[in-house]
Amino acid sequence: MAATAGAATIARTQDTVRRSTIKLACGQAVVSGTIPLGATFGTIEARHLSNEVALAGSVVAAQMLAGAVALLVAGRISDRYGRRPALAGGFVLLGIGAGAIAAAVAVGSFAMLIVGAVLFGFGAQPALMGRAAAADLYPAALRGRGVGLVASAGAIGAVSGPILATGALALGPLVGAGDHAPPWLAAIPLCALAAFVIWTIHPDPKAVAADLATWWPGMADEPTPQNTEPRTRRQLLAIGPARLALTAAVLAQATMLGVMSVTAAELDRSGSGEIVIALLMSAHFIGMFGLASPIGLLADRAGRRRTIMIGAVVCASGAVLTPLFADSVLIAPSFLLLGLGWCGSFVAGTTVLADVARPNERGRLISFNDLCVALAGGCAALAAGPLLASIGFVAVGVAGALLSLCGLAAAARIRETTPGQYLP
Repeated sequence: MAATAGAATIARTQDTVRRSTIKLACGQAVVSGTIPLGATFGTIEARHLSNEVALAGSVVAAQMLAGAVALLVAGRISDRYGRRPALAGGFVLLGIGAGAIAAAVAVGSFAMLIVGAVLFGFGAQPALMGRAAAADLYPAALRGRGVGLVASAGAIGAVSGPILATGALALGPLVGAGDHAPPWLAAIPLCALAAFVIWTIHPDPKAVAADLATWWPGMADEPTPQNTEPRTRRQLLAIGPARLALTAAVLAQATMLGVMSVTAAELDRSGSGEIVIALLMSAHFIGMFGLASPIGLLADRAGRRRTIMIGAVVCASGAVLTPLFADSVLIAPSFLLLGLGWCGSFVAGTTVLADVARPNERGRLISFNDLCVALAGGCAALAAGPLLASIGFVAVGVAGALLSLCGLAAAARIRETTPGQYLP
């Protein structure tokens, strides 16, 4: 009788984990469907409203740099009050930013466009921290696939986002808000819905991480002593695997954002239609998120280190091939490779950080990782525009590939004995 009751309790707790994972995945789908608006319509509007090719990446850069600032606050909120407030608040700001950008497009103001992009970025980066919450819900043996399951939901947004955006374009003349304003308007109710869904997660993933033995009997990590004082960011970054995984993630993001931030503008300049550009971006974002679940499984079985290294090579290949095939249909698989390689760093790198941090430290460590990643992506987007205007698209790709290969060298130094276990 006792064994039956125990089995029923385990089934209930793990069912709760599954429901929480699904809700986090829903949030990931929304954020993955809305953030690409900056790289597509935001990039095009930046070039049109500023009349400068060199400013094509300014919207993406503003989003990433603003997100870096927001993460300074989001990480502390996440560790102190739980993952739900940080995530839900991010979606609220994401919706406000989308509304501001729609207004900017309607009145034709480049300055207002940048203000809206900043607000959008304030919400986007905290909203992306759902993978940190997913890491809380699973023990080390399953953590990679848990992160991957949530990240893979981004593929839903990658497909539905461009379809929704291109469909909304037809509403521009009807609502009198400019041709490119409706996609941003459509993002507002989606963000509000995502904030509500995240808020219904119970218990908070941070509470699950603090008591994994109850949720995963026989599989939990070593318990953290009660009331253990969280380590500072400096102390966490002194941990070799954390520092090296962060470095690889930063370089992968710089590679991906540098190439992605100017691709839409380059294709627009060469005469490609908006629907073609949106579909191409969809292929890229499918690469970023569509295979995140099997990549997480690979990180659990083959190791986080090997997964990051494979991702760095694939990302470098995509960076070089994308500009080489800019006038060919082969740009689609090349652009997909760029996102797929980035995914290896995204999923496996997050898992490394979750492995080495305690539940009351993960928010600040992963948010600091995201802060560095956002800064790197923003700087890469800013640099890619002038590089595109002065030397050309191929130069952007080669520079990105070199950065990705530096990430390969960093990942190779992670001393992982078995998946999730590291030497000092």
